[in-house]
Amino acid sequence: MAVSGGVYLLHLILFSSGRSKRRLFLFAVTEAIAVGLWNQLKAMAERGEELNGSKGLVSYVFDILYVTWFIHLTTALISAKFWYLYWVIPLYALYRLATFALPYISPSLAAALNGGNAASAGGAPGAPGQDAAAAPSSKRQEKLRKRMERGDPRIQQREMRPTR
Repeated sequence: MAVSGGVYLLHLILFSSGRSKRRLFLFAVTEAIAVGLWNQLKAMAERGEELNGSKGLVSYVFDILYVTWFIHLTTALISAKFWYLYWVIPLYALYRLATFALPYISPSLAAALNGGNAASAGGAPGAPGQDAAAAPSSKRQEKLRKRMERGDPRIQQREMRPTR
């Protein structure tokens, strides 16, 4: 963390072109966010919590830190245009929120965006929580099901085990 901030501060000291109020403000805000998140992770590690990112928002915190460090280094060494990369964070958050909430708000729109139809929005046929009778089937399967319901001795029902 200190490396990216140090490089950026060195850039501000050496080059007068980087000393605008806007750039100083952006650096101060993003560095404050990064320090706050870093301290949060440090406190979690001291409490003995796992920081492998498998649960919670830990992986997103690491991603925000990495993006911040990358932006500080690239704006100091390459171009001030790299500040625009910070839009990746809120845009990704909106994307995740939309993909989570859209099936609840508009199942038909979510199914259309996923390339399926409205019937597939509830999951694959035979998925938990869905009746086997409600699953779409072919004409042959329908005939066999009707014969089985009538008790035709030619139709034997067997339990299907998943193949490996």
